[in-house]
Amino acid sequence: MTRLDGRLRNAANNGEIDTVRRLLAEGASPDAPNADGMTGLQLATRNGHLDVVAELIAAGADPFRRERGLQSSLAIASSSGDAETVLALLRSEREPVVGDLENAVGWAVAFASPETIEILVEHGADVRAVDPATGRTALDHAQWWCEQAHPDNRPKFERVLATLRAFASGAG
Repeated sequence: MTRLDGRLRNAANNGEIDTVRRLLAEGASPDAPNADGMTGLQLATRNGHLDVVAELIAAGADPFRRERGLQSSLAIASSSGDAETVLALLRSEREPVVGDLENAVGWAVAFASPETIEILVEHGADVRAVDPATGRTALDHAQWWCEQAHPDNRPKFERVLATLRAFASGAG
């Protein structure tokens, strides 16, 4: 890990696209993690810097990389309901890690993002897949969220549940 890598992560975190481009040109690694395991791509994704995300992917950053049990960039974007970033990550030339699409669906369910779920399913996510950690499907999780949600938030989770049911039945 070099000083350039640290400066790249800071620039990515702050959405400083020109600095990101310059540091990449100077040899900074698009995938070097910080001490906590976060890469510049994960930081840019978390903060919604789509232009930086696109630049890092073009430079070879892996949208499915995870360090120390952290979420992949795809899961981070899904948890924020950032459909544009989810699409950019899925359009990279990298193949998702087995289960990563389904993991991202789980995050999209928890944060009530039917649009993100639709994008993930269109790219191969299986909404009927069973989460090995919980023994539950995305439908099960959505039903739980509908039951637990504050009444003001329940309609969002009901839309998520309807979206998942449509895909699970093949009508989506």
